[in-house]
Amino acid sequence: MNAEQPSITLDPNVSAGKPIIRGTRISVEFVIGLMADGWSEADILVVRSQRLAPKRWVNRPTKSKASG
Repeated sequence: MNAEQPSITLDPNVSAGKPIIRGTRISVEFVIGLMADGWSEADILVVRSQRLAPKRWVNRPTKSKASG
């Protein structure tokens, strides 16, 4: 059984072999982290369409932590 999904790929030369979104260097782990922080699929796709590099998202505000 092939556990690899069509939109997810593994390449030992990219991101130390971690699963990444095909055609990018964005790790699946990173996308899951965004979703855990409250980002919707639409939010992620908008940012991706703006072609922002993942390192620019490091200081992203979290939506799941309410202040107060």
